[in-house]
Amino acid sequence: QNAIYCYTQAARILTPEMADEAWGNLHVNLGMAYLGLSSEESSSQQEVQTLTTQAIESFQKVLTPQTSPELQAHAQINLGDAYFYMDQLEEAIGYYQQALTFYRREVDPVTWAALQTNLGVAYARSPGQQPFADARTKQKRYDVQKSILHYQAALEVFTLDTFPEKYRRIQLTLGDMASEKARWSEAQQAYQQA
Repeated sequence: QNAIYCYTQAARILTPEMADEAWGNLHVNLGMAYLGLSSEESSSQQEVQTLTTQAIESFQKVLTPQTSPELQAHAQINLGDAYFYMDQLEEAIGYYQQALTFYRREVDPVTWAALQTNLGVAYARSPGQQPFADARTKQKRYDVQKSILHYQAALEVFTLDTFPEKYRRIQLTLGDMASEKARWSEAQQAYQQA
């Protein structure tokens, strides 16, 4: 709450014309503060909705021609996260895909792979399902094939040698998804990889 107050006060003084990057960073940080506060366990559902909406408004202020492409891409990732938590999967996917135009694999492979993972999660999730709910639930998935493709792309960077925890987590998810579709050999292979 203190961070939100400080960023809000700074936003009254700092305008986009005065300092483009500082102004953009201020709104990214303000949005992050709103998202952080919305994730506290003591927040009611209405508070979470309000805080996430305020985060979205703050991130969207960064999407201007005056702001650097990198800062815009950072805001797009955060917008994707915010919309994901609001269960607006189409919007989340759209912002993650927009961020990929800046964070290409050859430019920033780790962020590229993280975005591929985010897309895998978003495509695997059913509307109305709780964020990061157990993948073994019997709810219909949003688009399993696209989810698998994005997870497999992430594994090009998140290897067992370089990022063992991320690698194993993705393999477990792929195993769960294959198991749901009764693709037993694929599930077994993914579980063994994990």
